[in-house]
Amino acid sequence: METPAAGPEPGRIPLRPVDRVSVTTLIDNSSDVLLPDEGLVRRWGLNGTGKGLVVLTGCGHAGIVNIVRHAKRLTGVDRVHAVLGGFHLRSGPIIPRTVEALVAEAPAVVVPAHCTSWTAQHALAAAMPGAFRPNAVGSRFEL
Repeated sequence: METPAAGPEPGRIPLRPVDRVSVTTLIDNSSDVLLPDEGLVRRWGLNGTGKGLVVLTGCGHAGIVNIVRHAKRLTGVDRVHAVLGGFHLRSGPIIPRTVEALVAEAPAVVVPAHCTSWTAQHALAAAMPGAFRPNAVGSRFEL
């Protein structure tokens, strides 16, 4: 059996105070600890486009910003080309903070999916009109 490389565990997302832009009440964010996020196995960070990191997520319980930052740390790729999937954003002050953090990442493509509220989608579309892509059943995105 092959020994995994040293570094952060791919199945865990470290939540640090500076990363707490978009977390949910499902995560205990009261301390700087590694918290299990079993859904991470369904999240991928890809750099095969040559344009930067492509982050795909199911339902982003750990917060889309935390997931993007974690993918950057795991891969060593700083440029984020696309973020697609569930952002786990519903309402409240977390939306503008999350939008601001995603704008700072400057992805060329942003595709919020199933667990991203209409309010959050409109905020993302307004802040990143050139990057935002609406998503629906049957949508296809070429990166």
